[in-house]
Amino acid sequence: MRITCISAFKMEAAWLLSRLTDTRKFKIDGIRTWTGRLGEHEVTFLICGAGPDKARQSLERCGSLQQAERIFHLGVCGALHPGLSRYKTLIAETVAATYKPESGPIRLSDLDEELLTCLEPGQVPVKGKILTHPWPVFSSHLRDTLHRQFGADCVDMEAWEVASYCRRRDIPLTVVKAVSDFADSKSTDSFPFHARKAAQAAGRIVLAMLRAL
Repeated sequence: MRITCISAFKMEAAWLLSRLTDTRKFKIDGIRTWTGRLGEHEVTFLICGAGPDKARQSLERCGSLQQAERIFHLGVCGALHPGLSRYKTLIAETVAATYKPESGPIRLSDLDEELLTCLEPGQVPVKGKILTHPWPVFSSHLRDTLHRQFGADCVDMEAWEVASYCRRRDIPLTVVKAVSDFADSKSTDSFPFHARKAAQAAGRIVLAMLRAL
């Protein structure tokens, strides 16, 4: 199967990328990509950049995405729901955008539960709602406002653009995000450390699903 994994930063993709064999790095119109193999799967990694504008531009420019039979979008997110702990992984049921309120949430295809059978009980992700915002959320007031207005569980900066792209082209999409911070003013100090650990947590989930395909 031809699979594409999309992340905003290489840091979000690095752990999973290191599990591939026959890895090659190249650029498509200036966009950083890698290809490799995982079992019978041909896997391409695309680093789309941070924020909706960069993500949208990268997706539209990378024509090879249209060959993907399935896309995984993985990375880190900020927790909007108070019940989410750090490094907890979430698989999106819906993706909405603060800058597209008129469009409503995009509902993703139901996840095949068999893809998660390789996980340990403590690793099983929750399902929920992801909200895409154009800028990082490091304010408890804004966090609480977004949670109240949109009812989302976590916030990121790219998932809406990836979901929109896949919906227009009818490509199956799974979005896996892990909590790196609590979207408050204290989160900025230790963000890099926690983001790397959260990215690994998301990568482990996607690796298990790829092996089960």
